[in-house]
Amino acid sequence: MLYQRNLLFYDRQTLSLWSQVGGVAVAGPLAGTHLPMLPVTETTWKDWRSAHTNTEVLSFQTGYRRDYGRDPYASWSLDRRLCLVVIAGPQARIYPFAQLKKARGAVEDAIGDRSFEIRFNASSQTAHAAAQDGKPLAQFVSFLVDARPFYPHAPVFKSK
Repeated sequence: MLYQRNLLFYDRQTLSLWSQVGGVAVAGPLAGTHLPMLPVTETTWKDWRSAHTNTEVLSFQTGYRRDYGRDPYASWSLDRRLCLVVIAGPQARIYPFAQLKKARGAVEDAIGDRSFEIRFNASSQTAHAAAQDGKPLAQFVSFLVDARPFYPHAPVFKSK
C-alpha cells in the first residue's frame, strides 16, 4: 500500500499502518501516533565496511525468488532528486542534494538550539549531518518530492 507515494508498513500487533517517511501511524488503532526518529547513515558499502569492520549483514538467500540488487521501481517515471531531511525536536529542514552540491563544501546550519554541519559527497551521492554537540541528530535521505508532503512547513535549503 502507498500513502503519498510512500510504502506503508503493516503492524500485525496493533493492526496499524505506518508511514516510513512521516514516522506516524496513518490508519488503525494507533493512527496519529508518532515514532521516535532515530539517526540514520546512508553511505556506500565500501565506506561503511571500512569504518565498521565487524559489521554482519543478512544473506540474500531468503528462500524467496527475488533479485535484491534490482530496483523494482526502476521503470516507473519518478522524480528521483534526493534530499537530506534533518529533524530537531518538532522542526525539520530539507537539504536538496543539488543545493548541497552547489555549496561546494560543508554546510553549517542550525535548527532551534541544535547546530550542525552537513557534508555532501557528490561522487557517492551521500550526505550526513553531524551535530556540534556530538549527540545523534535525526536525519534521513529521501526523494525531495516525497519529503515535501510529510514536512510541508520545513524550510528548503538553497545554496548562496
